[in-house]
Amino acid sequence: VLASLGIHTVSHSQQTIFVGKNDWLFGSYTIAHENRDSEVLASVDLIRRTNLILKKANINLVVITVPFKMELYQDNLPNGMTLSAYMKGFNGTILSRLSQSNVPVIDLLKPMQQAIQNDPQTQLFYKLDSHWTHSGTLVAAKAIQQGLVANVDLKNIYDSIPAAPYTINWDKAVFVQSKIRDLAISLPPGGSVLPPERTKS
Repeated sequence: VLASLGIHTVSHSQQTIFVGKNDWLFGSYTIAHENRDSEVLASVDLIRRTNLILKKANINLVVITVPFKMELYQDNLPNGMTLSAYMKGFNGTILSRLSQSNVPVIDLLKPMQQAIQNDPQTQLFYKLDSHWTHSGTLVAAKAIQQGLVANVDLKNIYDSIPAAPYTINWDKAVFVQSKIRDLAISLPPGGSVLPPERTKS
């Protein structure tokens, strides 16, 4: 069982959209607030108890921590907007709390930060969207695979799954993103119209 962990502070319909530098959009629902830490602790404890129940049924639970878009691209936040100390340490705190509860965790923050550092031109998130690009999805998939084989118990399960050959062919041409644009369509009416985003892979 794989489970991703994200913290939403408000619903999508109630969120504020921040227009950052270079037309990057960010949603307020992805901001981690210190005053809701008790809810985070309750979630971690629920995961801990769920893991114990699943173990008794010989089911392995793996939690994947998903980084915030504004954490990876904080250089593109609006002028004067910065991440709080709590939010900067949020991912590490979650990893620590889950590890202390003996819950296997795969961290996507460091691999995504490394991918951006290696190739700043390749976006892992869409500017106008809360979703990963194809490149972001591939980085996440590789990190999950590496995380599974790094855990002795999980590696045995992973190795027992028949391998399926595949090839990935990257289109070198620039293509238009999907039409989801969930952040762009949440902007107030009457403002500037953002053109379809074009991104490489």
